[in-house]
Amino acid sequence: MGEFREVVLDADVGIDDALMILGLVSEPAVEIVAIGATQGNCTAANSARNALRTLEAVGIHSVPVALGLESPLHPPRSAPQVHGHDGLGDLGLPEPRGQVTGEPAQEQLVRLGLERPGMLDLIAVGSLSNLAAALALDPWSLKRYRSITFLGTLSQYPK
Repeated sequence: MGEFREVVLDADVGIDDALMILGLVSEPAVEIVAIGATQGNCTAANSARNALRTLEAVGIHSVPVALGLESPLHPPRSAPQVHGHDGLGDLGLPEPRGQVTGEPAQEQLVRLGLERPGMLDLIAVGSLSNLAAALALDPWSLKRYRSITFLGTLSQYPK
């Protein structure tokens, strides 16, 4: 068994990230401290709802979910052909009982790094808008995380 990890997620919670959340909460050596929702597979608002839905499906109500930024691209890009318009396959799932925290995801990133420097691992698997905004607020904000793991792609922007 590996060392215990306290994780902050920044994700565009569609089907894939919902499965990642389920995998992380099932791992005894991992605690999800907070989730920041961003645009990607779906809108940031749907991503936040999906994070809450996923956590609630396994009885977790204590993880704060912060609403983050929508796409920096105009027009925004998403993947409704893969993830459905709501990000979870348009299954018609009920609205979550929980709500987003009211703290913007970028501010959550800065605050958590200040409160627990060197203790948290950041996993970013959506657009990196929230991370960029956190750096704009505090250029040292991400250096306070023990590690940063991100899933990134190179996009070809229209000419």
